[in-house]
Amino acid sequence: MSKGAIISNVTALLLALALVAGCTGTPLMEAARRGDLTEVQKLTQKGADLEDKGPITADYLTPLQMAAYRGHLKVVRYLLSKGADPNARGAYGANALDLAAEKAHYDCVVALVQGGAKVNQQSYFQRTALHGAAIGGDTKIIAYLLDHGAEINAKGYGGYTPLMVAARHNKGAAISLLLARGADPSLKNDDHKTALMIARAKRSPGAVRALGESAGLGYGGRGAAGPVGQSVHDRSPGPNPAGKLGF
Repeated sequence: MSKGAIISNVTALLLALALVAGCTGTPLMEAARRGDLTEVQKLTQKGADLEDKGPITADYLTPLQMAAYRGHLKVVRYLLSKGADPNARGAYGANALDLAAEKAHYDCVVALVQGGAKVNQQSYFQRTALHGAAIGGDTKIIAYLLDHGAEINAKGYGGYTPLMVAARHNKGAAISLLLARGADPSLKNDDHKTALMIARAKRSPGAVRALGESAGLGYGGRGAAGPVGQSVHDRSPGPNPAGKLGF
């Protein structure tokens, strides 16, 4: 292939990608995004596809996932009643329950679980709803998921457990709850870091306090990872391929 042909093909590809990136979701997805229940009802009555994610963009989500992510409970309940799949995978393989848990939409989490969402379903990066809840830090959601069978020490991308994720995001209350419910603080991720080491490297005082107290160190104490607040040069596993759905 000539140099000119290659340039032409690359230009065409870039133009196509630009056009796709500029596309919005399906009408049903956009109505779900807005929380417009009346429009959602009209579109579904006209036969709109409940599982259509639209163009492959960053918002590659089903209408149910979009409604769950935005916290539109009435739309979530309606779509479930019409047969929307609560375990469908969207961008990065995340499901509606994971998205609702991360954004701390408790009522949506309950509706999804009651509607058949699998509590321990993993994304393409092994993330579960409990990992999402640990990012959001909502203890009510964390407790609910655990009460409904969530695996407390599930390992996601990079070997991160929900406890490590909570430590990374400085969610002290979430850490205390996870520990009280049996999370193992001695587990290490793929970089051989425990939750406490991660919290110290991220300079997360609330997380360090919760983890230090559980280890009998007390806030301001010293442990194997050094004094509280000291950077232990927590090495990142590299660019996070999960983007906004990562840890």
